[in-house]
Amino acid sequence: MKIVQICKYRNSTVEGVDLFEEVLRAAEGHSRKFYILNGDAGDLSDRLGCETVTFDLSKSAIKHIRLSAVLTVLKRLRHDKPDVIVTHRFKPAVFAAWLAPLFFRKTRKIAVIHNVGEFKKPRRLIFARTLMRRWIFVACSEAVRQDMLSRNFPSSQVIAIPNSVDEKLVRDNQLSREQARQDLGIPADAKRVVGTIGRMRPVKGHKYFLEAMRDMEAPPYVAVIGDGELLDEMRAAARESNLSHRLIFAGGRKNAYRYMAAFDAFVMPSLREGLPIAMLEAIASGVPAFGTPVGGIPEILKNRKWVFPKEDPEALRQILIHIANATDEQLEETRQSQQKIFRDNFSIDQYRSRFRSLMEGTVQHSD
Repeated sequence: MKIVQICKYRNSTVEGVDLFEEVLRAAEGHSRKFYILNGDAGDLSDRLGCETVTFDLSKSAIKHIRLSAVLTVLKRLRHDKPDVIVTHRFKPAVFAAWLAPLFFRKTRKIAVIHNVGEFKKPRRLIFARTLMRRWIFVACSEAVRQDMLSRNFPSSQVIAIPNSVDEKLVRDNQLSREQARQDLGIPADAKRVVGTIGRMRPVKGHKYFLEAMRDMEAPPYVAVIGDGELLDEMRAAARESNLSHRLIFAGGRKNAYRYMAAFDAFVMPSLREGLPIAMLEAIASGVPAFGTPVGGIPEILKNRKWVFPKEDPEALRQILIHIANATDEQLEETRQSQQKIFRDNFSIDQYRSRFRSLMEGTVQHSD
């Protein structure tokens, strides 16, 4: 069986725990090719043991779905004659969907959907409902699946395969606690440290740390790992609030999951999520997690004590107070409960098995 996976770019911020890679690992033993529309392939070929194909398309050509770019991908697909096409995110799916009705009617076509609201825009919904009727959509969480069903996608066309991370890989590659804290600028003797990982964008809700911590007498240390448009603004706001010694916007780190060892707890105040990989990485690392009940987060944090309302600084403040005052035994109880949920529902073996069955066609869905 020949499998082609199409992505807009390779994820250069992580190695080994990226789900683009895990889908192809699920197909070991079959012929596998990884198409990358923009950018280089790095060492993916060596790490995955498959062929990588780079197209060097401009971001503009991808954004506007230019005919010349579509034809370039079509030429390669017709040469490779895949039995299965897997796409991640919307633009690569559009490239393949334009071509599929004419040239790939018998090819099994799978689109992985990573976010709630992916088809909120009417033109996207119309496109998917007309040109992707013979596709299978894989939602990264049940919340994403339910969002699609609410937009009248047939239930037979949408399945949920929850995101996952490789627990052993995550644990084996942790930095030491001392090294992680030193690199992030956290005092070695800090009693309780809260951490989070995510792009510095409004949807991640990082500003609520500022609002929650302003009136706390002795807030815990909070370290935010991530680059993005709001990084400088958040650093300035922390300084103006005299919190920069406690609220540390550390910037981005490659393989950021390796810094989980620095944290006593992980807190995610997001406004919207699909099913956050960073939260799974925290739990896999043995760090208890707390978050807002958005997207797939409640599928991970099944105990209501672990969640707090979004856009609510007071609720976040209470979570931070709880973490600061909790005994080691209380945090350990949370850690053990969450790890059981992780191993029962989000193991990497389950993820690979589900994708392999889907690609091989042993999971049947009507067109």
